[in-house]
Order: sequence, then C-alpha cells, then structure tokens
Amino acid sequence: MDADDGPEASGKEVFPRMYEQLRTLAARYLANERSDHTLQPTAVVHELWLEYKRAPGAPAEDVPGFLSYASAAIRHMLVDHARAKNRRKRGDGWSRVTLQEGLVEEPVDRVDLLDLDAAMQRLRERDRRLYRVVELRFFCGLYHREVAEQLGASTDAVENDWKLAKAWLRRELSRGGVAD
Repeated sequence: MDADDGPEASGKEVFPRMYEQLRTLAARYLANERSDHTLQPTAVVHELWLEYKRAPGAPAEDVPGFLSYASAAIRHMLVDHARAKNRRKRGDGWSRVTLQEGLVEEPVDRVDLLDLDAAMQRLRERDRRLYRVVELRFFCGLYHREVAEQLGASTDAVENDWKLAKAWLRRELSRGGVAD
C-alpha cells in the first residue's frame, strides 16, 4: 500500500479481515435488544462500512485501533436508533441492554442504552483514560493485556482502572442517569 492510498485503501484491507469479528461485535450489542428490533448484525456492519468511508481520519492500518473505532461507531448507531425510536414513541419502548462481563457487579437486570451512553459520555469528560479502558475492555472485548498495549500502560494499571471505572459506572447507573 502506498502512502497516497489513504484510509479507504487501508480500510479495504482491514475491513474484510475483520468482517466476522465486526458481525460478532454487532451481534453482541444487538443480543440484548428487543426481539422485534429492526437492526440486524449484517446491516449494522454494512452501515459501519458506509460510515467508515465517510469518516475523515478514521483509523485503518492497525486492527485494535479500527476495532475501537468500530465499537464506538456501532454503539453510536444503536444509541441514535434508540433516540429516534424514543422520539417516535415519546418515551415508550426504550431500548434496554443487559450489562455483561462484570461491568456492574451488583445485579442490575436491565440498563437503558441511553443512560449507559450518557454515563459513558460523563466518564469521558471526567477521565479519558478510564473511558478508553471501558471502551476497549467492555465494548471491544479486549483483555487487560491488550488494553494495556493499546494505552501504553501496565496490565496492573489497566486492571485498577477497570475496577475504578466499573465502580464509577455502577454508581452513575444506579442514580438513573443523574449527573454529578
């Protein structure tokens, strides 16, 4: 690949290699949606490709960077979809997701996707590193070691950040979306 090929050329290389992983990521997000949800994993991945082609400066050459980009883009697609649905229904039928992989240690049956997104945005404003740890660990499914490599940090630091971020999000979500 030449330096002049730009992100689209390198994206053409990364995207096909990651297609199944992206479908799995999209399916994971959609697994906790209503059974009559109109979005399907394949459609989400195809929309991601269109979004990626329009996004200036989207990461393309390194798989973890692209995976992080893809995870955030898929989450934003689902949040936008939920917002549009809520506008149409004026509050009825909010999309709910179940938190997985220990994000919340105390039992929480369902968390509103919009509340989770709002909490994530507040976390990003408070501490960008904690936000990145959650994004990479929870939403991208990376292991502590892989997150540490992405952030240039030690595995111990990432494990501590993960614990802190989970506690902070648990508190925020238990408040029902109320900001500090």
